Amino acid sequence: MAENATELTGKGVGDYYIRYKATDTAFSSKATKVTIENGAIVLTGVTITGTAKYGETLTATITPANATGTISYAWYRSGTAISGATSSTYQLAAADIGSTITVKVTQNSGTPVESKATAAVTAVEGSRTKPLLSEKNIVKTENTIQVVGFANTDKVAYEYSRDGGVTWQAGNEFTDLNSNTPYRIAVREKEVKEGDVVVKTAGVSSDVLTVRTEANKVTLHHATLTGDAKVGNSRPTPSATIPKRQRATIKARHRAILPAATRPAVGTAATLP
Repeated sequence: MAENATELTGKGVGDYYIRYKATDTAFSSKATKVTIENGAIVLTGVTITGTAKYGETLTATITPANATGTISYAWYRSGTAISGATSSTYQLAAADIGSTITVKVTQNSGTPVESKATAAVTAVEGSRTKPLLSEKNIVKTENTIQVVGFANTDKVAYEYSRDGGVTWQAGNEFTDLNSNTPYRIAVREKEVKEGDVVVKTAGVSSDVLTVRTEANKVTLHHATLTGDAKVGNSRPTPSATIPKRQRATIKARHRAILPAATRPAVGTAATLP
């Protein structure tokens, strides 16, 4: 018997088959079996609340909220049942990214009602706030640049660039650099992956800071002495400053090359700076 109604009321215990048809068309929905038990409140629908984003929790809300009997849930990822997802809530996982989610709810052993699909699940978006990078964050030598002041935590990790954001590395120190050379340093929150799936996108980059490595400090390791190695000659004058620790070595070598006949007696050796 056909009835024009949106609610099934005043019916006795038993099985009923419900379908919907618009008044201006001959087409109707498939029949859905509804079992009314003694004093039962019939389940008629389910909706999903929550944000379709990795790590968020979705909740299945049934209509009416006080539907009686045994209510069971089954969550689906783009039409495929998700193993173990049989609660009224579901936390979105990496495998859900890019897929839509639905839930089917069954009252007792009747025909399940199904929700509308969510939007496609997305990854968490990295920070949209630029990290503040300045000279205070830089420690440099002739061949290294280290970026300090950005500590990793269990929620945030940083990555670093020396070419203005073209390439990135996890470590905060750049090594094997050229001396007295400018590098374009930047920092940002690192993207997070589970396996091959990006679950959190990289954050926005800091402004680029140009940092020049230190110039090389020249150390003299050898000096050439000129003049005749004879007693009485003026002492040789090196053409560059000789580190103090090298003077004794040079003095010894100078004494060693004096010919035996001209070598001064003990206590009268020529001295060097």
